[in-house]
Amino acid sequence: MCQEAIVHANDLCSFLPRHRLTHIFRLVSRGNARVNGAVESLIEEFHGNIDVWTMVRRVGDLEHKIVVTGLSERQARTIRDELKGLEGNLKVCLEHLFQISSDPA
Repeated sequence: MCQEAIVHANDLCSFLPRHRLTHIFRLVSRGNARVNGAVESLIEEFHGNIDVWTMVRRVGDLEHKIVVTGLSERQARTIRDELKGLEGNLKVCLEHLFQISSDPA
């Protein structure tokens, strides 16, 4: 089995042509916590691509919404579990979205 097949064996998109899997990580961290670098390095470690990263300050907390592509479902769940252990993180949620390409390829 080739390396790409191993990496994506748990990715539902490998069975759905023209579908692209996107993940949304939603984090709530303390306003003074320095989690951005750790989050970014975790995603890069799994070769994910950050498409959009928005942060909103609410009272003393920061709400992060990070849209990531290039990960399998298993990789995204592993990153979510790692993020739960970061000091300063209060909450971590993960959403999976399927996008359908208009290209018939």
